[in-house]
Amino acid sequence: WSDFKDALALQCVASWIFLYFACLSPIITFGGLLGEATGKNMAAMESLVSGFVCGMGYGFFSGQPLTILGSTGPVLVFETIVFEFCRQIGW
Repeated sequence: WSDFKDALALQCVASWIFLYFACLSPIITFGGLLGEATGKNMAAMESLVSGFVCGMGYGFFSGQPLTILGSTGPVLVFETIVFEFCRQIGW
């Protein structure tokens, strides 16, 4: 029971707020760039939803709920290459 009470301590709340914005800003940034690269087929909203689903799943099942997850530059490059490849072969 003390774990739930300790989660509302000021230091924990400060880390929640920091991690919220630390995860949110690159997801929106790379989502916008992904929207430009894929012709708006995948954009910021899809990146936000996937970040939410993956972050909640990871937080519930990993045992490390405060790990930072998010989009990165290599993922953006990979998705852009896959999109262009699929577009060229007519998928």
